[in-house]
Amino acid sequence: MARESRRLTHAHAQRPQTLPSAERPPGGSASARRWRLASLTLCGAILIGVATWIRLHVTSNPMLSIPPVETAGLLPAVAQEIDEKQMAIVARPNHATAWGEYGLVLLAHGFRKEAGDCFARAEALEPENYQWSYYLGMTMGVWDAEVSRSAFARAVEKAPTRLSVRLRLAEWLFDLRQLEECERHVQQALQQDPDSARAQLLQARLLFQRGAEKESLEWAQRAASSPQGNRRDVHELLARIYQRLGDADAAAVEIERTEQLPPGVPVWDDPEMGFGAAYLRDASVLHTLAELSRARGDMEGCLQRLRQIVTSEPNNVIAKEKLAATLVELQQYDEAQQFLDEALAAQPHSADLLYLRGKVHLARGEHEAACARLQRAIKVKPDYEQAYTALGYIHIARQDPTAALAALREAIRLGPHGMDAYRLLGQALTMTGQYDEAIAQLQEALQLDPTDDAVRHQLIDTLCAADRQADALLQAREAVQQAQDPRPFRELLRQFKATSSPPASTIDSGKDE
Repeated sequence: MARESRRLTHAHAQRPQTLPSAERPPGGSASARRWRLASLTLCGAILIGVATWIRLHVTSNPMLSIPPVETAGLLPAVAQEIDEKQMAIVARPNHATAWGEYGLVLLAHGFRKEAGDCFARAEALEPENYQWSYYLGMTMGVWDAEVSRSAFARAVEKAPTRLSVRLRLAEWLFDLRQLEECERHVQQALQQDPDSARAQLLQARLLFQRGAEKESLEWAQRAASSPQGNRRDVHELLARIYQRLGDADAAAVEIERTEQLPPGVPVWDDPEMGFGAAYLRDASVLHTLAELSRARGDMEGCLQRLRQIVTSEPNNVIAKEKLAATLVELQQYDEAQQFLDEALAAQPHSADLLYLRGKVHLARGEHEAACARLQRAIKVKPDYEQAYTALGYIHIARQDPTAALAALREAIRLGPHGMDAYRLLGQALTMTGQYDEAIAQLQEALQLDPTDDAVRHQLIDTLCAADRQADALLQAREAVQQAQDPRPFRELLRQFKATSSPPASTIDSGKDE
């Protein structure tokens, strides 16, 4: 019994002692507390990581703030340009130029509201750049005239010497009938450039609005007399001024001048918008702009638009031919040669490109190379009248009138209204002593273009060579009356008086020249 009692006492001593619940330490054992703390720390880290990922990849993803544009129905070149500009923003979301260039692409293709959002973002990122303010003003006028006015005003503050920017603000103020502020900017523009037709017209409109018709007429006439003043809005204002002054005849003249001009109001030269147009990728619109630039005599603008077409549509052969032809026309032979060589590598069977490459050779006196190009062009296009004419010119330059006659007769057969072919044929016939036919061909050329003084002079020389002095004298007297520059023909008449002996009355009849 004693041993059993000691065994039970020993077992009881080895059993863990439990405390009453009120005396247990909170949280259980230390290991459990450490486990729970580690779990909470891990969960917190995960939550922080998730929140950071959301902030970096969702809430601050630039794609969420880029104005969306549906590109499914756009031309491939336009859609590609939009996609590229969006990716540029993703790569540099805090770069003002990325936002601004995307806005310019959208503006060029008619997405004005979305473009405005881009320009606002660009201005916020680069507030010192006047262009973003200016472009914002150009886009927002449809929705909020005051926002546009404010944007234009900021642009003027940032770039006070940019005449086109100040005049844009002045025109906007005039449309809002804020005339005093408008006049202040017009006066500053006239101080900067007294010959600005745009500023002169706006000054005339201001005076007309205030009832000062005579002063308005003076400024409108100044605008009309400038090289940029032959515009519908100028002549329309002149007509209104004359009507208010009671001069119906003068008003009718201005109305007639207005009707002779293309419809619509042409835009003033605007370097900022011209820069923006560089982002245009719609070939049909660019082609129209190129033709309008050519019609205005703005050949550099025409070249710029054609270059844009070729860039956006590198397989557009017609655009390449037009660009090459314009470069040759402007005698920009270095660029023309480089462009034509690249274009012919891609389109070696384009008759027009071959012909134009031949003309570049010809302009540089490379007659053999020019002949080879022109003959290849004729092989591709057997009825190529202009190529035959150019060949005739080369044969004349190489003193081969027989070959020239064959080429030029074929040119006239293919195109009976080509004045150059008749003129060159007359020259080739003169070289072979066939004066009567040469005279007939030169007379035909003169009928096609009566204003060509060079042909008229050539005809007089040929008449003299054919010993037809009386006919030559008649042509010279007629030329004095009709020529663009009568001075050379007056000199011819003096020579006739000194060297020939027609009746004195005939010579004296030319006194009034």
